[in-house]
Amino acid sequence: MGCLGMSGSKRTLTAAALLAVSVLAGCSVADKKAGGYVSATPIHRDAAWAAVQSPDGDIRLAYYDAKRQLYLANPEKGTVEMPFHSPNVDRASSGLALAWVGGRAFVGFRDKEPQRDVFVAPFDEPKALVGLGAETIPLSRLKMAPRGDKLASIWYGEEEVPSGKVFHVYYRELDAKGKPLAVAERLFEGIYPTMSLTPSGRVTAVSWVKDNGKDRIIARSKNGDQPFGAEIQVADIAPVTPLLEAINDGERTLAFWHAQYGRDLQDFRLEGAYTDDGAKWERFHLKAFDGLDIETGDFAADGQGNIAVVASVVKPQERQVAKKKVLLAVSHDRGKTWSDAIELRQDEVQKDKPYSHARAPKVAFLGAGQLFVAWQDWRSLRSAVQFSYSEDAGRTWKINDQRLTEKATEQEGLGLFSKSLFAHENTLRIVTEQMTSDAIEEKHLRIHTVTRDQLTNWKPTQSLPPPNRERLEQRVIAYWKALQAREFETTYSMLDPYFRARMKFDVYKENLGKIEYRDPVLKLSEFAGPIALAVTKMTVEVKPFVVNNRTMKMDPAEREIPTRWLWIDGDWYLEFYQESRDLRFTPF
Repeated sequence: MGCLGMSGSKRTLTAAALLAVSVLAGCSVADKKAGGYVSATPIHRDAAWAAVQSPDGDIRLAYYDAKRQLYLANPEKGTVEMPFHSPNVDRASSGLALAWVGGRAFVGFRDKEPQRDVFVAPFDEPKALVGLGAETIPLSRLKMAPRGDKLASIWYGEEEVPSGKVFHVYYRELDAKGKPLAVAERLFEGIYPTMSLTPSGRVTAVSWVKDNGKDRIIARSKNGDQPFGAEIQVADIAPVTPLLEAINDGERTLAFWHAQYGRDLQDFRLEGAYTDDGAKWERFHLKAFDGLDIETGDFAADGQGNIAVVASVVKPQERQVAKKKVLLAVSHDRGKTWSDAIELRQDEVQKDKPYSHARAPKVAFLGAGQLFVAWQDWRSLRSAVQFSYSEDAGRTWKINDQRLTEKATEQEGLGLFSKSLFAHENTLRIVTEQMTSDAIEEKHLRIHTVTRDQLTNWKPTQSLPPPNRERLEQRVIAYWKALQAREFETTYSMLDPYFRARMKFDVYKENLGKIEYRDPVLKLSEFAGPIALAVTKMTVEVKPFVVNNRTMKMDPAEREIPTRWLWIDGDWYLEFYQESRDLRFTPF
């Protein structure tokens, strides 16, 4: 039985039909665990989700569960989680977007059933599902935002048009009841559309277009009920990655894009432009990110001239082996000039050669100059959320590189592509992802609340206990002796928890026993935080056995075998690694 008490056959209902019965939902909203709301429904590890905050600080969530069902949740009020949407969607992002207008939250999404369209519905009246433009043949990039008492939406599609151009950007507004106004307006040719809305209501749509072999950033703006103005060429640029965003600092709109220069398109630069009227644009360049490939980025402004940009980065020539790190750049003059790169991670062990990732950075202002930066950190070999807090817009740090929760072993992180930080009246709500196990297959959404008073009086979280280096030799020798004695239950228990969560013992033992190991001696050990390289000298022999009518054997020989060991859960565990397939299960 599902959350609605529906059998498997009822999961074939169309989006509209499911919406019609969703108001009868009666499942539990969540487990009220320490640390705030935790979603009751497991979500696939790659599932899209979105969150929005009301003017009063309430949070609403929309997400796809492990069975590709779209859910709505109101964690603040304790109402039910509502499955209401056809499961025939990809687990990857389907243009999921949320916005708050006229005292109610709206959800928008792209789907192919009952027809391919962008659908919008209010949280409190999910039966009122409307399509925004099936004729536009929508693709998956969708953004929504409040515009006074109206809901503004922008997306792109592949409608066939007389010009023969493939991709175009569309805009449409709805009233506070969710009724579409006018028709979907085709703004311009383009990909990766985004938009910004200023306090006065000026909406500026921005996109990237490739025209006659030239790459350009283009924009159109409108004020009040006036039509959109003419298309403006913001900048001639190099090709760009999908990172294209627009925000506002007061009445100033800022657009950011990640350009790829050079013959091999590997000379990356984060660039941008700003406008105060939607017509005249001034370009800028954030040198802090020069030459760095950006996995994800986040942008925030406090309305007082302070703007922050944070990104997870790696050098392109090292992206296959290097660990990602988080860099911040700040402007104190509304985007005219930018600081050098600020690296917030203070872990000395990882300064020169990091052993673990820092990813999914998020940034927000609680008030003027009150800058909060968070990211997902794997330094303990399990994911945790680290953060830094400044009261002068990043000039100095009141809290630097602290763990959000006391526990560092809960496999908690941040969504790569979801807005996670929501500030309201000196209070910050942080939406995190918590994996259900070391298999890293499913997750729950969790909400933490932090106040400015708590940040002002923050007590540092307890440091992680250092690894017991003396214990390493005992574990290494014990592992090889157990393997020699064919005590495979023991060797399995000494392998890393990520491997054991994904590989059952019966499968593991099937390929063991062909190689004999004798007289192990630890010759070398090197440490990098909770990771150790152990080189063990031993005698290795393969007794004759037959495979595909061929006899395989290896005479006894001395070998030095390197292995990597992980200090996790209070002991050393051998990291599983299959060299022939370059296969490991550890995600850090």
